[in-house]
Amino acid sequence: MAALSRIGRTVRAPAPWTAGLVFVCYTLPWMAVVGFLPTIYRDGGMAASWPGVLSAVVGAANAIGSVTTAALMRRGLPTRALLVPAFALMATTCLPTFAVDWHTLLAGTTWQFLCVVAFSLTGGAIPATLLRIIGELTPAGGSTPATMGLIQQLFNTGSFIGPALAAWLATRTGGWHSTWWMTCVCAAVGIFLSLSLSLSLRPRVTGTGTVAAPAPVGDSTTALTTSAQPAGPPRHD
Repeated sequence: MAALSRIGRTVRAPAPWTAGLVFVCYTLPWMAVVGFLPTIYRDGGMAASWPGVLSAVVGAANAIGSVTTAALMRRGLPTRALLVPAFALMATTCLPTFAVDWHTLLAGTTWQFLCVVAFSLTGGAIPATLLRIIGELTPAGGSTPATMGLIQQLFNTGSFIGPALAAWLATRTGGWHSTWWMTCVCAAVGIFLSLSLSLSLRPRVTGTGTVAAPAPVGDSTTALTTSAQPAGPPRHD
């Protein structure tokens, strides 16, 4: 019963749901773009094994972005300083990727590929950041595994919806050029939710007695250090 109580407390808390929705705003467009990338390249006339090779490079860029973000978080960068720019850059790089007719430009395929790499690289900051703050997302008396499970299920939902939505848009508009609509909308919602999330994180207490508390938007993360003096021997007057 104690375990169920902790799970229930976690499910009722807003922070895990907000983080999960932020994850959806990332995985929905990322899976849509990267999942259909081989098809997009083949539709553009690319032959042989190049569509698969270039798609693998784009996926590797996402992993590099996640590893780099972990290093930045160890330096103390606040959550919003990672999530908000990542969403903004995903929208910025996806817009020229699909809105521009690269086939009419010199070396257009190369430039489009570089835009997709930048899209995937910057997007890697989002899952790395969210998974690193699982402990802060868990409410007091809640369950960290339940927080992780809830976020994972929302992540899977975005992975399922993203490719289906991208295929529907491509069918309705007659091509992949409309994919950026979905990415920009998801990025805007993701930025809004990220700002809300940074205000609802639970303070983290470290082993040295430092409490890391999320600061209001526009300020840096505040560190509140508490110390306790050891009690001396009793006095006998």
